[in-house]
Amino acid sequence: MTRTGRKLAWAAATLVVVAVAGFAFLWSRSYFYAKAAAALDNGNYIEGAAKLKIAAFMGNSNAQSEMGDLYALGWGVPKNDDEAIAWYRRGGAHGEDAQDPAAPAMYYIGRKYLGGQGIPRNEAEARKWFERSAQGGYAKATEQLAQMQAPNK
Repeated sequence: MTRTGRKLAWAAATLVVVAVAGFAFLWSRSYFYAKAAAALDNGNYIEGAAKLKIAAFMGNSNAQSEMGDLYALGWGVPKNDDEAIAWYRRGGAHGEDAQDPAAPAMYYIGRKYLGGQGIPRNEAEARKWFERSAQGGYAKATEQLAQMQAPNK
């Protein structure tokens, strides 16, 4: 085999290894996300959070946003607002307009607290999340705060 032929063979082998490694990485990220979803659906929040965190660290933006939810609500992990916001920022805004990519997620956590969706209704906690979201530039949060302050809510 000529020198050029060996270089081409090495280049092809390297390309195959990189492609297989990339596929394995993406498959693993999806695998852990699916396992986390199954655990969370079954109410096993501790196991779900552990698997979700792996997918989130591997760059799955949905997993990152969902880790924010878990920390905001205290499901499977200790309730920690700062940690929730950090995960929301990693996950991004998913196409919604806001200065802070975490602002839409903060708004939706406020909605959960206000409506008592899966958690006890807590207007003070809802207001806190709406205020954070509004500070991040999310217009729906500003509207929600105005509605909450109206005399006939």
